[in-house]
Amino acid sequence: MEAEEEEKVTEKITLRRGGNYTTQDLATALSRVQKGEQYAVVSLMTNIPFRTLFNKAKDQREGKSLACRTKPALHPELEADLVEWVAAMQRVGIPVGPSGILAKANEVYLAMQPMPTQHTAPPKPLTTGWYRRFIGRHPILTPRITLQIPHVRILVDAESARGQFYTMARLVIEHNFDKSRIFNMDGTSFKPNAFSRKMVALKGSSNVWTQ
Repeated sequence: MEAEEEEKVTEKITLRRGGNYTTQDLATALSRVQKGEQYAVVSLMTNIPFRTLFNKAKDQREGKSLACRTKPALHPELEADLVEWVAAMQRVGIPVGPSGILAKANEVYLAMQPMPTQHTAPPKPLTTGWYRRFIGRHPILTPRITLQIPHVRILVDAESARGQFYTMARLVIEHNFDKSRIFNMDGTSFKPNAFSRKMVALKGSSNVWTQ
């Protein structure tokens, strides 16, 4: 009779999802198992999944750590590519911030997930919690404040305007352009942004400039 009851408890635990528990909860549960209590009973009373409790007891006997480690959402090679992308964007003068890194990571992560069906929920995107762990795994990346290129270096003066005009006139003549190649443009894109921004850059690199 006792064996049948334990089998029912085991089946119930196998079917249910595990709850939240701390490392201290796990250590206490393992201590109870070592003193002779049944795995199934301890699992049910502590909300620690039966299989987890069994595997952790095995790890404890082998001298392994009881700390719970979450597998990174992105493979280490993909994270390394993401670090290189951050460095490349910095080199070309378009540094990215935390939101940009998270957006790029989600672009890669969601592309790797299976297409949801009517019976499955769409995958959840990575969050700021993932970003903090990512930065912790890659100490080569550090928060920085971008420096605005001095106004004098991006100022359009009369000499520069004349040089551009004569260059364009020469190209129109050389390539025999007609009026169909003339486009109306405004100067919005050439207006400098005077505000500094929080970015992520390689640790030890020189000042991070943005246009």
